[in-house]
Amino acid sequence: MSKITKEELASITDLNSKLKQIQLELGRLELVKADTLDAFKQTMEEFNGVKVELTKNYGNITVNLEDGTYEEVVEEAEVVEEEVVEEATK
Repeated sequence: MSKITKEELASITDLNSKLKQIQLELGRLELVKADTLDAFKQTMEEFNGVKVELTKNYGNITVNLEDGTYEEVVEEAEVVEEEVVEEATK
């Protein structure tokens, strides 16, 4: 039976070990990714729940996340109506 050289066998064995190690690391990273995506989804659901509560309490607002102040969001249709009313009263 023919054989490859000891050096070739060592080289291919070493590379095979590296490939297995990389595959294990990729699997671990996929698990971390899945956990991170789950955490992101849960946090988004919580965030949206707070947004719903804020809307119930204050209406449609934009909140400054640095100091907690807020401004009411004015829809385009409301702005146009106000302009029409103002022009009609002049």
